[in-house]
Amino acid sequence: MKKLVPQTPDALAHGSVASSLLTAVGQKNFVHILEKHNITTVEPDGWYSHALLLDVLRDIRDNKTAMYDLMSIGMQLVDRDAPLVFPTLENVLFAVPQIDATQHRNSPGSYIVTRIDERCIQLKDYTPWPHDLVYGLLWEIIRKYEDTVEGTPSIKRVGVEYDATHGDEIGIYEVRW
Repeated sequence: MKKLVPQTPDALAHGSVASSLLTAVGQKNFVHILEKHNITTVEPDGWYSHALLLDVLRDIRDNKTAMYDLMSIGMQLVDRDAPLVFPTLENVLFAVPQIDATQHRNSPGSYIVTRIDERCIQLKDYTPWPHDLVYGLLWEIIRKYEDTVEGTPSIKRVGVEYDATHGDEIGIYEVRW
């Protein structure tokens, strides 16, 4: 999908996603960006426009430290203190598309997860979220679940596929352990 562009005009993110995202943004001294978009509070059980959230991320992307800021925000979207919901890293990676689907409405993009070999899983990102944010999100999932696999897990962005017909950027990530 095109990055930082809503996939449909009525695409929505659950309040828990919006709250985590905006809390992370606020902690990174981007309060002026939140104020620019008239964001003061977020109801955790509400639904929020992808367009609004992507506008905030687009403004962050325009900063010199955008890569690090977006990775940090992605990492903060994972609740490190919450109990493990899945038994292993492998299980949570294969559940990423379903987790994503519960957090969004009217947004066709998601992830395709494929086993490459016994110790490698590939994720293709078809969401409108920036690549660096997705990388940070996956990095934090790995950190949270690293004790559930033998070896040391790692993540690598192996490339970006471009769909010239639609102008889509599909991020490709591999998680190995």
